[in-house]
Amino acid sequence: YLAMTHTESKKIALGVLLILIGAGLIPTMESFNLGGLGVLLLLVLTALSVGIFIMSAMKLESSKYGDDHEGVIYISDDDYSLIEKQYVLFKEENRFRIPLGVALCILSPIPLLIFGLMDAEFYAERFGVILLTALVGIGVYQFITYGMLDSAFKRILNIGEYSAKEQSFQKVIEPVGTIYWLMMTLIYLIWSFTTMDWHITWIIWPVSGILWSIIISILKAFKSQDNNHY
Repeated sequence: YLAMTHTESKKIALGVLLILIGAGLIPTMESFNLGGLGVLLLLVLTALSVGIFIMSAMKLESSKYGDDHEGVIYISDDDYSLIEKQYVLFKEENRFRIPLGVALCILSPIPLLIFGLMDAEFYAERFGVILLTALVGIGVYQFITYGMLDSAFKRILNIGEYSAKEQSFQKVIEPVGTIYWLMMTLIYLIWSFTTMDWHITWIIWPVSGILWSIIISILKAFKSQDNNHY
């Protein structure tokens, strides 16, 4: 399960990177008066990426580790100890990934800023946006590859969001999450296709992620208060 997650996380991260690069290609192609081709490339890359996502999800679903009862995995004490040591080693060797991803996302507008200071709007349109989305994509690649494997370890060790208590909470919010992300997807598609500002509309995803984290925190706070009453 861990090996499969390691492999598939790279594929999923690559798919996200391809979509972001596709979005960045639109203004680049428009600068060559080939805006339609830019949109076509984005759609092709998106379709390819969605295929990768589906295939990876199916593989991960079929390779779940151990006996899973109501979201909790049960393994022997020896296996638990071994995987726990692997998890510690994993975190030590990959602790740079999240800071690197954050740094790349923060620094991604620099190419546009440089072209702006140079008063080179042509180059900003042709190269600035694609460099921005590429840097964001590489940053997101770090988040996904680290996050998925981190979650796989936590799932097997039954800790963090995969503890019995957290699993109970996840069952409660799952319908909310489904509705929320469907709405975000609908907003993204409507906004993108009505404005064709694909190089801008991608911003909805990091904003949605931050907003979802806030919603989760609020729901957890309410649930904690309810539990304290009993």
